[in-house]
Amino acid sequence: MSSMECRDGPVLSHRRDRVTLSYDFPDPTGEYLWESVVFLGVAALGFTPRAACSRDQASASNRLIELEGSAWRNMVRGGAGRAASLRHLRITFELIGCYDLLALAFVPPSTDRPHGVPVPVVGGGSVYRAPA
Repeated sequence: MSSMECRDGPVLSHRRDRVTLSYDFPDPTGEYLWESVVFLGVAALGFTPRAACSRDQASASNRLIELEGSAWRNMVRGGAGRAASLRHLRITFELIGCYDLLALAFVPPSTDRPHGVPVPVVGGGSVYRAPA
């Protein structure tokens, strides 16, 4: 079973420029737990249903990635101020679809218990992969 196989999630909530993406996932005993990733300084949000996801979007399955050289980010970054610091972040839930966000930063779920998304893949805290 995929660590990103949601039973009831994912669920998005937002307040001003803060977006919280919550999702449920099965722990090793089969019980479903919830956790959230918080995106800060969000300037844009997009969702692509599973059936319409491109190969690039599908490559973000079970992990949060940052896309360098994103045309979407570069289009928005044309403005002044905080736009120059925006990051194009993507996460795909295999059975649901792909979320793309332009945000200044993100806060991964707590690592003090079993979880579905954040296990660092590379340094710097910008890319996370779900445990196998």
